[in-house]
Amino acid sequence: HLPSDRMMEKMLMLPSINPSLLVGGWKALLLEKKVVVSTSKPFLLTPFCELLCTFLLPIEYLHTYLPYLPYNLKTILESPSPFLCGMDCSMDFIGDYLVDFSAANEDVIILDLDHGIIYNEQEIEFYVF
Repeated sequence: HLPSDRMMEKMLMLPSINPSLLVGGWKALLLEKKVVVSTSKPFLLTPFCELLCTFLLPIEYLHTYLPYLPYNLKTILESPSPFLCGMDCSMDFIGDYLVDFSAANEDVIILDLDHGIIYNEQEIEFYVF
């Protein structure tokens, strides 16, 4: 599906996003990894997640997709199947939780929009044979 005009307008707010986050997120989705997008600006979560899904076209993302995952439902991050979730980290303890979670779960890729960091980036490297 293509994003609506309104969603495209919100995507225009993304110029401050580090392009390596978009490329890393795209690679993680192609490799069917577990991906969490985190930011202290919750209005960026859905546009960023939609942009990642748009980059996959003509492939459609069919795994769990929750562009805004409330903290009280964080157990979804322990799912064995691939997912794309966004989390509002405007409260410091949520950001700390995600950093600790990514350290304990190397198969979860965290895209930190605020700091331009990809946690567990080694899990999404392409290997050329």
